[in-house]
Amino acid sequence: MLKNTEKKRSAATALHVFTTLKIALNCAVKIEELITQNVTLQVASPKPKKSQPNVPNEKELKEIIAVADQTSLKNVVRLAAATGMKRGELVALRWDNVDLDDMDQGRVRVVDAAVRVRGKGQTIGDPKSEESKRMIPIDANTTVMLRTHLAQQNEYMLSLGEVYKNQNFVFANLISNMLDLDHVSQGFKRITVKAGHPKARLHDLRHYNASRLTAKGATFISVKERLGHASAAFTMNTYLHGTENDQRAAAEAMSEMFAT
Repeated sequence: MLKNTEKKRSAATALHVFTTLKIALNCAVKIEELITQNVTLQVASPKPKKSQPNVPNEKELKEIIAVADQTSLKNVVRLAAATGMKRGELVALRWDNVDLDDMDQGRVRVVDAAVRVRGKGQTIGDPKSEESKRMIPIDANTTVMLRTHLAQQNEYMLSLGEVYKNQNFVFANLISNMLDLDHVSQGFKRITVKAGHPKARLHDLRHYNASRLTAKGATFISVKERLGHASAAFTMNTYLHGTENDQRAAAEAMSEMFAT
């Protein structure tokens, strides 16, 4: 039964089914005494497959951004690439947590995250962990982008008057509600398809950000703090990806050992 389930469902679902069955059979053995043994103890549990990111290189990212710039998600994509923020963090971001006073030293504070809760729909809650609550310095270009975005948003708000019930979201829909998480993902998918990189996900920009910072000399600790991770080891193992140029540099470094 489990084998058939695993074929039809994801590996994560198969693991959930296996774990639930294991608990139920344990109860049957120890409490109800309905059966003599738990057969799930005789087999290995399903192993969820670890999804591999499709991290764009610099050229590919520029192509993605060029297409995104023609859509309403242009500044969402730009801020995601510049900060490594998660989708839910971007959607929940409010202007109260954006500091644009200093052109060269802008800041974004992550204090909320949009989540989808079964039976309740989309809501705003705390980020994944305490480390996820963080301050992210932003570069001058990103600061200018957000200033322009704010000015355009204010102009639009004034044009609608009382119809626009301002909720202070940085990225809002036409009536000031926060963006729908799934619509953001679907919109980004359309962007990547048009850009010729259909496998890239919005979350892959987080991977790009981490790898780019490390390539430019940032320490693992600073990247960990920027992404909001509890462990630098997790950041290094999960989010840092070498490029072909990195591998070439490593090969050239080794070649010096064998030079005659």
